Amino acid sequence: MGHAPWRPLPAQVAGFVHARAPYCYRCPFKLTYPECGLACANDIEEFDHDGLTTGEIAAFHGEPILGVGGFIVPPPGLF
Repeated sequence: MGHAPWRPLPAQVAGFVHARAPYCYRCPFKLTYPECGLACANDIEEFDHDGLTTGEIAAFHGEPILGVGGFIVPPPGLF
């Protein structure tokens, strides 16, 4: 559901926010691990600080291994 081609429309549930994928090979931030400083983890943390949420997160759904486009293991330290 979080895969970009599967969400062509805006979120159907108010307050539902997607984070960028923690994919080091094709980094959405155009950075290289480990010099990136886990920019993908910082992206998730910024949801509380940039007004995208109320600051009270009800749930977090994270995949320990992403299965779209192959088997992508997030970088060490993400979770």
